[in-house]
Amino acid sequence: MGSNGIPPKQPAEVDGPMTTIIPTTPEPEQAPATWQSVEVVVPSRLPWIRPGDYEAVSVGLRRYQCYKRLVLRLDFDVFEGSAVDGGLLARLPYYMRWSGKKPAPTSKLGRLLQVAKLQPSRGDRPRSLSVLARKLWRVRVADAERDSEGLELVGDNVYSVVKQVLERLA
Repeated sequence: MGSNGIPPKQPAEVDGPMTTIIPTTPEPEQAPATWQSVEVVVPSRLPWIRPGDYEAVSVGLRRYQCYKRLVLRLDFDVFEGSAVDGGLLARLPYYMRWSGKKPAPTSKLGRLLQVAKLQPSRGDRPRSLSVLARKLWRVRVADAERDSEGLELVGDNVYSVVKQVLERLA
């Protein structure tokens, strides 16, 4: 018996050098895994097309709040070849921050208004963005690179967005 009242560990007989047996604590029993029946509607995949320059028609505009910022989403129907006789490839978003009724000339919205060839407002008179509806544009399409949490998109999660509006065609 040791000084603490516990018998000393005895070496075990094994083939080869002697080994000391160290008692282990038994692992607590784990509860059996459960799988609840949960149903969801599977969302359709976001569209992907080859990055490049395309003709597109502006078809929708929405303003909403995302991560405590106001955002504008301008949707484009993007065509293969000419918008007149080409096939529709996808409807893609063009995202812009909404900083209010006076966008900076260097902002995405400010550059879009310049490409649209809109005359500067006189004084502080705002203009309706409905002037952008159903117009023909040349746009640059690219892959979305990150998700809303800043993580890199890979594989089937990659989707297309309009990265730049290059020119107004009609």
